[in-house]
Amino acid sequence: MWRLGILLLATACGRFGFDDLPHSNPDAGTAPDATDAGPPLLACGSPTRFTIGTDQQGFASIARDNGFAAFTSDTPGALWGWSFELDGGALVETADDVQLGSGVSAQLGGAAVGEQMVLAGGLTAGGTKLFSLDASLDVIGTPNMLSNDTAATVPVASSTGLLAFASTQGGAPAIDVVGTDGMVVDGDTTVGSAGDMPSYVAAVATTSGFALGYADGTTGTAKLATFDEHLDSLVADTSIDAGTYMELPWFAYSAAQNEFLVVWHQKNATNDDDVWGMIVDQTLTTVVAPFEISPYSTNAVAGADATGFWVAYDTYDPTMMSPNKMAASRVTPSGQVTARPVTSSGGTPMSWMLVERDGQVVLTWTETGGSGPNLYFDPMCS
Repeated sequence: MWRLGILLLATACGRFGFDDLPHSNPDAGTAPDATDAGPPLLACGSPTRFTIGTDQQGFASIARDNGFAAFTSDTPGALWGWSFELDGGALVETADDVQLGSGVSAQLGGAAVGEQMVLAGGLTAGGTKLFSLDASLDVIGTPNMLSNDTAATVPVASSTGLLAFASTQGGAPAIDVVGTDGMVVDGDTTVGSAGDMPSYVAAVATTSGFALGYADGTTGTAKLATFDEHLDSLVADTSIDAGTYMELPWFAYSAAQNEFLVVWHQKNATNDDDVWGMIVDQTLTTVVAPFEISPYSTNAVAGADATGFWVAYDTYDPTMMSPNKMAASRVTPSGQVTARPVTSSGGTPMSWMLVERDGQVVLTWTETGGSGPNLYFDPMCS
């Protein structure tokens, strides 16, 4: 199973040589009331689905002002994109199977400011290339090369219109801040050391600027460091220790609470995996001690809306009598957990991530082996 930005050389999923299959959204929910003065959100209900190919070595999803985009890299290293516009509460595909580049590895990540997107693609030859894109997936200008960075993961947009990209430099966790043209504003800021052996790194936007989170492979802890928008240090690199080996920690920030949810999976007494979480404040001090989110589950990702957090993960039957499933949970600021089943067509999860748009968290994921369209946009509605 893959999830975006989790494993070096193997996060997210991508593809090459797509089938010319019909693209549809048969499961779109009901559009919101036309008198609603709020932003156009994806309607709650059944997920909206589209068909994309299954050779997904890398996968990324970006939320824009007026819709979403999805990207994959395939086995030969071709980079592909799809764009979707919101029409009321439903999505309509507006750009299909657009090839953006080549020589791209499994590492993909992207974010948007307004309608303009920046997509990061790790290159098979080393380094990371940044593509500035409009809503039609036309490349703006010349892609920028970050020659010293590897393993680019999910970038995020700040309230100031800048984007942060997490990566590794010489084996040490690093962060770069770029504009919507894909050019570096502040960069090459490393934390920790190459001895931390980070399995991945992730950027997080905060009300003060950015945070850099990563897994410390030497201690089995999660680590966070916070910065202002210019990458001046606010809180130094800090270990978040749950008292056990924290596999693949992930991070979400709640602006309403000014707190982080950290999620991970860990081994239990039967050597199975369970997803856990804990909440820390802006000083990275524990607010809610570790709590279990879901048994028999792995590879969790997290997001935040105005009232709490969402977590999505791959869950499995320990008897191996049924295929893995995509699942999610609502987590309150006090650590209360409510399971939220995810509708699928019976396939196995391939890639997943949570993206935030206008205060709404949307689970974007792909499956293999199911029936019908395999790309899902599922709004996390309480």
